[in-house]
Amino acid sequence: MAAWLQIALALLKVVNAILDYTKDARARQAGKDEEIARESAAVLRKTQFAGKALEEFSRNPDAADDFLRSLEPPGK
Repeated sequence: MAAWLQIALALLKVVNAILDYTKDARARQAGKDEEIARESAAVLRKTQFAGKALEEFSRNPDAADDFLRSLEPPGK
């Protein structure tokens, strides 16, 4: 009888370890997904800004020069 209890306890420990592993794996994946979403949003913002800037520069070529001058460090 004690042997069956030990086997059942060992089986429950294995099941518990598997559940913990899957929970940790899901948490890691959720963290990766969140990081991917954050980086994708940053790229999208930069792409949208670049698109708007290119659109403006194509309409007004002097705007590109003004924009580039604004990026220079002060005193140049």
